[in-house]
Amino acid sequence: NWLPDWLRSLWHYENQVYDFHVGLTSGHTYESNPWSWLVLGRPVSYFYEEEAGCKESTTGKCASEVLA
Repeated sequence: NWLPDWLRSLWHYENQVYDFHVGLTSGHTYESNPWSWLVLGRPVSYFYEEEAGCKESTTGKCASEVLA
């Protein structure tokens, strides 16, 4: 195959994500449509926990919310 391994792997992953979400039958209030995934139409909020003993920043938190 002429495609690099990383590109084939990415394509396979995206295809699995698409197939999973197309098969969902119950909706929820924070769902996103497949067309919006490529442009990050709805940001993804990641969970994080603060580490014990973390130095306090100017915002008063050890970590900030990560949106991707």
